Amino acid sequence: VKVIQAKELIASKDGKARNPYCEVKFNGSAFHTEKCENTLEPFWNQHLEIKAKNLTDGITITVWDKKNKEKNF
Repeated sequence: VKVIQAKELIASKDGKARNPYCEVKFNGSAFHTEKCENTLEPFWNQHLEIKAKNLTDGITITVWDKKNKEKNF
């Protein structure tokens, strides 16, 4: 899977930029991109190697803030 970028992420409550990263979940496993520092328009351009036997299985991609890990946006 290639995770390229995200656009127009929501700023924190105090208006500051975030430190976003992606979590990709597939078949019970989680894979993560590197974080991007202080941005609302992260560009990862990162390959995540995921081994799949069945190409019809679902994949979930979530963007998280590294500073505030319990919140996604």
